[in-house]
Amino acid sequence: MAGQYKQGIDFWPRSVQLIRDPKLRVPKMKYGYLAVIVYELLLDMMFADKGYYIDYSRKPDVIWTVLEGLMGKHQPAYETIAECIEDLTACELFSGDLFKREIITSRRAQETYYRATVERKMANIDWSIWMLTEAEMTAVSDRSVILVQFRDVRPNDSVNRPNDSVNRPNDSQSKVKQSKVKQSKKEIGADKPPTPAKSVKMFVPPTLEEVTEYCSRRGNSINPQRFLDYFEASGWVDSKGNKVKNWKQKIITWESRELNVAFTAQTQASTGNPFFDMLRKEVNADDEGANHDVVRDY
Repeated sequence: MAGQYKQGIDFWPRSVQLIRDPKLRVPKMKYGYLAVIVYELLLDMMFADKGYYIDYSRKPDVIWTVLEGLMGKHQPAYETIAECIEDLTACELFSGDLFKREIITSRRAQETYYRATVERKMANIDWSIWMLTEAEMTAVSDRSVILVQFRDVRPNDSVNRPNDSVNRPNDSQSKVKQSKVKQSKKEIGADKPPTPAKSVKMFVPPTLEEVTEYCSRRGNSINPQRFLDYFEASGWVDSKGNKVKNWKQKIITWESRELNVAFTAQTQASTGNPFFDMLRKEVNADDEGANHDVVRDY
């Protein structure tokens, strides 16, 4: 009987820029060094177990595993770790869409796993949560068993489909048969009642009291009135042109923006000081460097 193959990996490359990632700025302002350690512990758990994701449906097990790594005199509370994980996801260090499905992962983490398993002969991938495209995988290596499996399970293109026009029979008899079959199907389904339309959940803008209460409870240091004024003026469309669906998720993004504005204003007011001049350049580089490596997700 063949032995079971290894799913996770023993080592993962840690970027020297990790703690300076701009996406960590808001969590570090709120949780201090704890945000960095929780982030690293989650990556350790991810790579060691499944290899490229964490099953967050086992939320208590995940949080208690993180707490074991933080065991000591000043161990944080269970609720603090849960909120920190949510804020790390809100800052796009993990995929927000997959987090809603109780999955912790990111494109950068999956790329790291892909690089580490290129020489393996077997791999078990859940394609419903796999984020890398064929082009991205091919750019890393075209010899990976993951890429081979991906090509096998993806939908066939129009050239290989059995219904391609090149392979279709062209005689009129077959066309008549097809038209009769279509007509009979229509007649059979004519008596069926129409399918009711799905209800669409409408977005309801929050009130000042709701924003104030939420920020007070979560410890977000923003001005609720400025937050409301900005999004009401924009018609509840964010800076990327996307319609806001969940205003609570935008609190973290807004807090990051406010901190950046305040931090930049402070450094610009300190002209003539080499230290603040250096910080100012770093902030400007972070704001303008959309292609900077540290901005990419883990």
